[in-house]
Amino acid sequence: MMHNCTEFAIIKNLLFSSAKIFANNIMDTVVGITLKEAI
Repeated sequence: MMHNCTEFAIIKNLLFSSAKIFANNIMDTVVGITLKEAI
């Protein structure tokens, strides 16, 4: 199956940005838990 380069780039960007958001959410959760434990 052949994909357009632009289509592939868009999918790659979507995956990358959603992965970044996911990682940020995990970091926020971990930091929040750590701060709660500290207090």
